[in-house]
Amino acid sequence: MRGIVVGALTLWLILTGVTPAHADAITVFFDDRDVFASGVEQRRSDTLVANSVGTFTESTATLESTFADPLHWQGRGFASITALAPADLHAESIFSVGFDVTAPVAYVFEGSYQLASAFPTASAVASFSIRDVRFSRSFLFTDSLDAGGTRGGNPSFSGLLLPGRYVMLAEAGAQTSHAGTGNATASAQFTLDFTPVAAAATPEPASLLLLGSGVAGMLGYRRRLAPEKS
Repeated sequence: MRGIVVGALTLWLILTGVTPAHADAITVFFDDRDVFASGVEQRRSDTLVANSVGTFTESTATLESTFADPLHWQGRGFASITALAPADLHAESIFSVGFDVTAPVAYVFEGSYQLASAFPTASAVASFSIRDVRFSRSFLFTDSLDAGGTRGGNPSFSGLLLPGRYVMLAEAGAQTSHAGTGNATASAQFTLDFTPVAAAATPEPASLLLLGSGVAGMLGYRRRLAPEKS
């Protein structure tokens, strides 16, 4: 009986062996998070705030984000411009992080955004993307508002990233160039979750030897049980 158990266990270990999945399947190689508000800029921190105030204008950009857990990222960006007199204004919140994938990972992205403008002509924009260093995109979403009104949505994406180098981008921005008076805002938030994908292991020579030993053990036990022929 012991021969069958050992043989079956050996077969199971070989045929169902998987490569362990680890959190270090994702490693960040650059952090270019940035907020900009009409000449004021802050960079590379989990909490970023930029604010520029003039006599008749104000621009604000904020970003709260983290990738401290390499498998779970999140961020919330906001940009706002206000003009009581025609002016050039620009506010932008950008989450831009480069990362290496060292083993296949599945990803799930959930985003939401809101755009609003009271200017006759101004732009408010939100965008989300993941691309590799060859600019091949796993997903890309962009929406913009170029006149007065409001718009929003909840884009979501999922898929598989193979080993390689990638950049994740989430942006919210508002801009006007002497386009009358008013207010424009853009907000964008997201969560991005990675799950390492376990790959089936290819049996190596030593594993094949164990496989042979397991089969031989079961066959030997069967021979011992077989009745002898007279």
